[in-house]
Amino acid sequence: MSNLNYTSFVKWHKVYYRLMYWIILIIGAVVCFVKNSGVDKKGYLLSFFFSAGFCYLVTEMLTALNYFESSRVHTVFKFLEILCYSLFLSQLSEQTVFSVAGYILIFVLGVEYITYESDFDRTTVLVRKIGFVFVMMTNAGVVIGTGKENLWIIYLCADLLLCVCVLFIVDWFAGQNYYFDKKKDELYIKIGELDDANMKLTEYRDRMKNVNEQINFQKIDLSRANREMEETNRDIVAQTEVLQYIVSSFDIPKCIEVMAHSIVEVRKAKLCAIYLSGSKISDMQSLVVIKSDIAIVERRLKKDISKLYTDFISQHKEPVIYSGAEELAAFHFIGESNIRSMAIIPILDKTKNYGFMIVASNDDRYFVHGTNKFDADIIGIRLALKNKAMYLNMQNMARHDGLTGIYNRVYFTELFNASCKKSKNKETPISIALFDIDHFKHVNDTYGHLAGDEVLINVAKATDALAKKYNGYCCRFGGEEFLVVLPGYESDEALKVFEELHENIKALRVNYNNTIISVDVCIGMTTYPTICDNTNNMISRADKAMYYGKNHGRGRLIVDSDHYDD
Repeated sequence: MSNLNYTSFVKWHKVYYRLMYWIILIIGAVVCFVKNSGVDKKGYLLSFFFSAGFCYLVTEMLTALNYFESSRVHTVFKFLEILCYSLFLSQLSEQTVFSVAGYILIFVLGVEYITYESDFDRTTVLVRKIGFVFVMMTNAGVVIGTGKENLWIIYLCADLLLCVCVLFIVDWFAGQNYYFDKKKDELYIKIGELDDANMKLTEYRDRMKNVNEQINFQKIDLSRANREMEETNRDIVAQTEVLQYIVSSFDIPKCIEVMAHSIVEVRKAKLCAIYLSGSKISDMQSLVVIKSDIAIVERRLKKDISKLYTDFISQHKEPVIYSGAEELAAFHFIGESNIRSMAIIPILDKTKNYGFMIVASNDDRYFVHGTNKFDADIIGIRLALKNKAMYLNMQNMARHDGLTGIYNRVYFTELFNASCKKSKNKETPISIALFDIDHFKHVNDTYGHLAGDEVLINVAKATDALAKKYNGYCCRFGGEEFLVVLPGYESDEALKVFEELHENIKALRVNYNNTIISVDVCIGMTTYPTICDNTNNMISRADKAMYYGKNHGRGRLIVDSDHYDD
């Protein structure tokens, strides 16, 4: 029994018993002192007060000793209490008022005795029913034993009626208890079902909550992936445009500028600088392209980038990422800007280093995935440089004679036309000289064609060296014919240069298979506009002068004149 139930039970019984005893005592005293009641006052008072006082004292004592904590002790006491009252009632067989009150009291006590903490267990109830019937039969036996023959049948009937009433009430209580237990079980089943359903709903809710959380996480991941995909697409589109520009153009500075602009605008870099070393790139000086919205950083970097490149390349062959104020403090050009991360990426092709790229950002996590996204840019730069080198190589092959290495006739014609046009526009002179090697067929026939090729190569080198010395150019005009152009030279000045050329060629000694071959040439020259007034006729006029010299002794330098037309 719980503490709450025990406290209420004890309180109720104490009030119940005390009230019961006081009512009994009051009724007994009234009956005893009422006149003509016919009660044996002395005997009744002794037995009545002794019985009532004894039960009252025992009840108070057991209550003080917490006997209610033990249901067995309580049940035994109830049994003894009913037995005591029944014996007391048998002594009042002739007292109708007390008998009725006593039977009512025993009825109440009997019902309580049989049902108290029995949980309406059939065995427990049956044993207690037998005990109660035994007490009432004992009561009847005592009445019969006192010799009151005229009352025993009444008392026996009263006892039987009391037993029937008590058993009926107990059975009715049991039926009600069974009914309520059944309803309670049904309710428990429904509650259990509701609990199961509630548990399932709770589990379903938890699952749905987890699913919702996963969906939210997936939404976040998808949103992030979508942003990354959009950035990647923009980057791919930008790289494609840059590569298309690189493929379609040989303008290296413009290609590098487009690439740097794309990195700053599309990839949201704070700074992009590309440096190409002139010593590593043919036909180019050092190239610097810097894109940044921080003007002071751009100015400082432009000033320091050459030394920074030299220092970096001497120590690193792989990309290096710098982050944090401590690492970035080593770079003077950053200064007080909000740049928080930076990468320096060398532009390498196997062992050849063309330059490097600097990319910086004000985002600490800009290089969290390394510098892989700039690999395509490095490849694009190398591709642009290779395309330019290939183009220059092909252009050089297309412009130069395959044997001698000087300009061929096709490209020479293009250069000569441009020089003539410039001379006309600026009204400046231009002189040319056409010559061929004397007795070259004899060289081929005597020493062989390889010896003839060696002679052509040596003559071409001497001619090209002299032409470049005086800011001119030359070409192999035919088999053994060469043509020299001196823009800006009048005939007198040009004559001295061509005489020097003639002396240089005559001084050649070609060594072929331990055979020394001497060379001489016949040169025809003309000048626009002092000698020839039409640039379109200059080559033909020089040709006529040359053939005039060949026909008049060879090994001569002939200046163009009108009488050679005859």
